[in-house]
Amino acid sequence: MLKTDYIDLYQLHQIAQEKDWQAVTAPDGALEAVIKAQKEGKIRFIGVTSHNLSMAVRLVKTGLFSTIQFPFNFIEDAAKDELFHVAREYGMGIISMKPFAGGVIDNAEVAIKYLRQYPDAVPIPGYDSVDSVDQVTAFYKVPNVVTDEDHKLMDKYRHDLGKQFCRRCEYCQPCPNGVMITMAMGYRLLASRMSPAVSVKFAQLAMESVKECTECEICIERCPYELPIHEMLKANYKLYEQHIAMNR
Repeated sequence: MLKTDYIDLYQLHQIAQEKDWQAVTAPDGALEAVIKAQKEGKIRFIGVTSHNLSMAVRLVKTGLFSTIQFPFNFIEDAAKDELFHVAREYGMGIISMKPFAGGVIDNAEVAIKYLRQYPDAVPIPGYDSVDSVDQVTAFYKVPNVVTDEDHKLMDKYRHDLGKQFCRRCEYCQPCPNGVMITMAMGYRLLASRMSPAVSVKFAQLAMESVKECTECEICIERCPYELPIHEMLKANYKLYEQHIAMNR
């Protein structure tokens, strides 16, 4: 289907917990399959990704992989210390997942400025247009200078978002009760960028679905960041109701 004889890099995705690692390394498991494919010339390099920092470090130290992919941006910067250091020791490629923190960093220039301070960590942003690609690649054509104003802006993002925010990875979905989790989780951020009237209208379908949440916590079990999703949904719904009242 890919119309190619081989894949340059095949990554085992989201090995975050012990049970994931046990499943991957079990007899006839995924790791055995990709190693076989590599020997057959179908894969050139085998990599691994994770959202769990301690597990990511452990995966690097196995020596089994050529690359490690992990979330990295100016809000989620824990990887720059031990993980990057160990990966360099093992001669591994480093791939920066979520360079815009799942889209919550809406200033591409300051995001890229931060990332360019770590030139051996290759970011993989998602794009929605050719213009977006051109905009980001243009930043790489000039010397990288991170100013005091850039640092202040980064600090503002950190302060506004805090530690608990949705990166829109959508692992939490589908909800068995039909809650539109990702959209509803982003309501507070959406409301900070739009007027209350526009926010309510734009997110109405998703926010009304929050009433179907039974706090079963299936979404929390799936979330790579272990966010208290039902509590955050409640808080966002309360804000949504306040915005409705403002526009009556």
